[in-house]
Amino acid sequence: MPDIDSAPHAVAAVTMTGPELNKIVAEAATQALKAAGVIAKKAKLAPPKIGYTMKEAVSVTGLGRTSLYLAIRRGELRAVKKGARTIILDRDLRRWMEGLPPSSV
Repeated sequence: MPDIDSAPHAVAAVTMTGPELNKIVAEAATQALKAAGVIAKKAKLAPPKIGYTMKEAVSVTGLGRTSLYLAIRRGELRAVKKGARTIILDRDLRRWMEGLPPSSV
């Protein structure tokens, strides 16, 4: 068994203050978890969307293109155009979805 005096790193760890030791242990644990694949590298979060293409609106609502275009044509759902692209603003899509009648099931 090694003598404590021959292992200076062990003595240093014992004499460290709580915050210093906590930081070292936390860093070591994080590195071990990353190496094991438990923690992935931090991904940059995308900014929140303020508008949706028709394809995206279909995806987020679960409704079909025909239903969305029909609501636009009837004036129930506001959409804007940029070139050939139809864009539905997030706030307009949420307002329209919240105004749909409740399910009778």
